[in-house]
Amino acid sequence: MTNNYYKLDKLLSYNSMLNMVIGARGVGKTFAVKKYMLEQAINKKSKSIYLRRRDSELLGIDKEKFFPTEILRQVFTNFEEIETKNSRAETTIKFFGNGRENELKINSKRIILNDIVIIYLKSLSTSIKLKGSEYDEVDTVLFDEFLIDEMDKNLRYLPNEVDLLFQFMSSVFRKRDKVKVFMLANATNTNNPYFAYFRFDYNDYNTKEYNYLKKYGVVVHIAPNKPVDFSKESLDDNPLLKIMQDSQIFKSNVENEFTVNNYSNVKKIKGRKTKLYQIDCGNNQIYSIFQKGSIIYIDNSFEKNLNNITFNKNLISDTSIYLDRSNYISKMLRDKFYKNDIIYCNFEVKYNVMEELNSII
Repeated sequence: MTNNYYKLDKLLSYNSMLNMVIGARGVGKTFAVKKYMLEQAINKKSKSIYLRRRDSELLGIDKEKFFPTEILRQVFTNFEEIETKNSRAETTIKFFGNGRENELKINSKRIILNDIVIIYLKSLSTSIKLKGSEYDEVDTVLFDEFLIDEMDKNLRYLPNEVDLLFQFMSSVFRKRDKVKVFMLANATNTNNPYFAYFRFDYNDYNTKEYNYLKKYGVVVHIAPNKPVDFSKESLDDNPLLKIMQDSQIFKSNVENEFTVNNYSNVKKIKGRKTKLYQIDCGNNQIYSIFQKGSIIYIDNSFEKNLNNITFNKNLISDTSIYLDRSNYISKMLRDKFYKNDIIYCNFEVKYNVMEELNSII
């Protein structure tokens, strides 16, 4: 692992509880946080949680590669691997390091170092069952691949996922504040419930690496990806990069450019369009939903004499009708959301509407 790869030092200097890191594949962000968790276990006797969205994602983890040899080599002095045994249920790694023989066991529920649990593997979808008292020693959470790739048609955000994550954090940490949550993802889609909640706008005009969201005390790091030389000679030497150099995949995986950026669905649409509904987002924020071809367009106009739809039971009124996620209108908007077929007239409308859509997507 070379010095060009991701380091946590500057991110940690913000002393934030919640830290998002968006970076291209291979930049080393997951490596860095896993190394941090292992160091915390050894040096501070603390525990961590490795979090994914659903149980099925945990079952698909390559247990043998969860802690690459290079992490063990960097964390343990005089590291020397003795043997590795793999079974369907568990991987066991025996090695010498830090002046002793060690045994690391990795399965789909926990990671055990020398008979002591150091990392729990949990899914956000089942976190409602979690008892916080069992995790008093957990100081670090790694939420891996928290953004959904818009090209993956099988993955979906959980209903009210942002609130679910906050509830999970409250259950684990309770009143403790010397804790860290790392949320890692590739540069995929800016149209997601987390950017909407935090009103995070990353675009061609805001290209800062480290973005400190003062209101929330949250840091978003758009990690640069620099191990690739983009010269013509370099592309000639790498046939795969040469093939895909003009594709969106190249821009995302190599140049760390979001496949769907914040400005791709914020624009004014003029001309004839069909009005479908009005959506009530609370605080007198009522917007009109139009259709133009296959696109849904939402702007900040509304008519007082029309009824509104809402996905929030607290907003039910004489003029606002509640729809659950099984309603056909909810299904239509959910489908349009994942196809990136919703356009908003401005960012305020986008973020307010997306917060409401969070309960049905």
